[in-house]
Amino acid sequence: FAVALKPPRECEGIFLQADGKKISTGILNGPKIVRPNSYITDSYVLYLGPLIKKRLAIFDIGLEGIVNYGFFGGISTFLLSLLGRINSVVHNWGVSIILVTFLINIIMFPLTRKSFMSMQKMQELQPHMEKLKQLHKDNPQKMNKELMQLYKQYNVNPFGGCLPMLLQLPIFFAFYQALMRAIELKNASFLWIKDLSGPDALFSFPQAIPLLGDKFNLLPLITMLVMVVQQRFTTMHTAKQGSSEMAKQQKFMALFFPLFFGFILYGFPSGLVLYWLTNSLLMTSEQFILRRQMNLAKGV
Repeated sequence: FAVALKPPRECEGIFLQADGKKISTGILNGPKIVRPNSYITDSYVLYLGPLIKKRLAIFDIGLEGIVNYGFFGGISTFLLSLLGRINSVVHNWGVSIILVTFLINIIMFPLTRKSFMSMQKMQELQPHMEKLKQLHKDNPQKMNKELMQLYKQYNVNPFGGCLPMLLQLPIFFAFYQALMRAIELKNASFLWIKDLSGPDALFSFPQAIPLLGDKFNLLPLITMLVMVVQQRFTTMHTAKQGSSEMAKQQKFMALFFPLFFGFILYGFPSGLVLYWLTNSLLMTSEQFILRRQMNLAKGV
């Protein structure tokens, strides 16, 4: 939401004052002469309402510029438009978020597949890499040279697993920004969720609980459990081929990463958490399918 006031053209300026927790702002009009039996009229444009570009553009004074979706604003605007079009058919914002997330993952699947295949190749080379590290632990230059030859021999790009994922990040960040600021989700319900613009708040506690507050939000906890499964599934094959120290680190990260995100997402709008949950489920399913295809190709 926004409160915007456009002063007359002849105003001298604006002021902003901060006094502790209070912030005051105002318009400096300057002195005016009012002659006998006459009056002066100042015209202002005052807007109090939601940040919807179409509404703000009606005034034709540039107010629509205050709607900001961040660095990837163009993508965010497109995704919100797509979300609105799908919602006009299904008439449920929660279902619309799920369908748009499906669509994003379908479009991004070739990059996801390329990233997964590259990571699998790197995992297969882990035993060889560990041997080289042990063999040349006192000679880093020799070790790096041998590693590069190993990559060349097996036609593996060490950054091949990261680059496709980096190309996906703008879309994921843009959808994140769009859902964080979408006024359309205000008071939109889905399943037990009464308002997709706020936490799902399944029920209230008699009194506030540390880290959880006074509301029990179920959706972030479901997302956390799905991410635990996803992380374990992702690192399971690597842990078998890596060193014991690497396996310990991956087990720790497989637990820490979902717990960290569960804590971060706990107070987030449920529409955003629904997107993250759907995306995690889809990513886990894609990894399972791709790994099964690889095992079938190898005759495992």
